[in-house]
Amino acid sequence: MRWVGLIGMVGTNRTATKAFKINFSSTNRHTTQAERKRERKSELVMCPSGFSSSSTAEEVTHGIHGTGLTAIVTGTTHGIGIETARVLALRGVHVIMAVRNVTAAKAVKEAIVKEIPTAKVDVMELDLSSMASVRKFASEFSSSGFPLNILINNAGITATPFSLSKDNIELQFATNHLGHFLLTHLLLDTMKKTASVSKKEGRIVNVSSDGHQYTYPEGIRLDKINDES
Repeated sequence: MRWVGLIGMVGTNRTATKAFKINFSSTNRHTTQAERKRERKSELVMCPSGFSSSSTAEEVTHGIHGTGLTAIVTGTTHGIGIETARVLALRGVHVIMAVRNVTAAKAVKEAIVKEIPTAKVDVMELDLSSMASVRKFASEFSSSGFPLNILINNAGITATPFSLSKDNIELQFATNHLGHFLLTHLLLDTMKKTASVSKKEGRIVNVSSDGHQYTYPEGIRLDKINDES
């Protein structure tokens, strides 16, 4: 499975410390070596920006100065989220780490600040599987008075045992889709206000994958999404 939707924003960092050196793309175990080579070649050809899946976050953000910008990044305790938060902070962006595991996020924040002493990073609790938590986060962020220039919907879970969220919705669907949908909706006014005041266009980035292809022969059973069968 290969993450898509964030080209030009993140990637692995070849020069990163061990804490941040993460492989962000994985391949389905049934894919042959020849198919993987064709996939990589296709990616290189399909990116008019000149960047590809092998580009690093620092490479694609080279020359970008984010001082004065504020970004919310969900799911910053693992993989893509960590590197996104780190490099945004490196470029001067005020990063809000929106996470379920606050303790883990604080450890990531400490590592970022240790590497980048000037980094401006805050941690806020957000459980995307709970619509009440999403509303609480949005309310607290609005009350903080922070502007919002960038929203990166990155958090996600996959291949978890069947279970329902607190709102009785299939957990993966609630976390990966509904939570981010509601979060974006609740933060839109703040983003619009920020864009109006700063005269800088905002950006919403949705990190996705091709995981939806690995489903039932007839496709995703939207009418039975909360059923265990």
